[in-house]
Amino acid sequence: MRAADASSAVLGRAAVFSRMVYAVDGAAVEAWRSFFARTARGCSATPSGAAGGGEGGGGVRRALPWFHSPIGFPGGLTLRDDPLQLFGQWQLERARLNRLAVVQDRLVAAADGRTYVAALLETEGSAFAQDTQRQVVAALAEARAAALRAAPGADVLAAGVVLHAAAATSQAQGEMSLVGIGSLVGTAILLS
Repeated sequence: MRAADASSAVLGRAAVFSRMVYAVDGAAVEAWRSFFARTARGCSATPSGAAGGGEGGGGVRRALPWFHSPIGFPGGLTLRDDPLQLFGQWQLERARLNRLAVVQDRLVAAADGRTYVAALLETEGSAFAQDTQRQVVAALAEARAAALRAAPGADVLAAGVVLHAAAATSQAQGEMSLVGIGSLVGTAILLS
């Protein structure tokens, strides 16, 4: 977590990013839940939910224990909004399938004996603008250095459109230079 905190501090100060989500608070979780709750009927068709909702009342049998539960319904929706509590079941299935967990208010994934902490970033400018690309690459390099200072052996993994665009820009510039040099050499040979 020290490396993630150090790199996120650097990324949070970078002017190229308009928004960063690093710490997940209760408001963010509630926003995600309410976003999906608006479409609860569409979210409710899970493989296990669909299998039990047919003939014989399997869906009703699965929902019945929630009516008597002291903790209430898992989805947070009222009985009127989701009578079979399929949205709550959908949320629980998503949680089981998801590799991310909230640990110390951060989105964390563990794989191959390493711990990864997620930070979601939005750029201020277009991902295809060369100035934005240079600033993002520089900010990520500085974040990597900060992470290594905080925890040697740590690394900052990054993905996104701006990084693909930066790689494509660099490749295109290299190819244009190669074509330019080839044209210059070819012209010099023809003129001599």
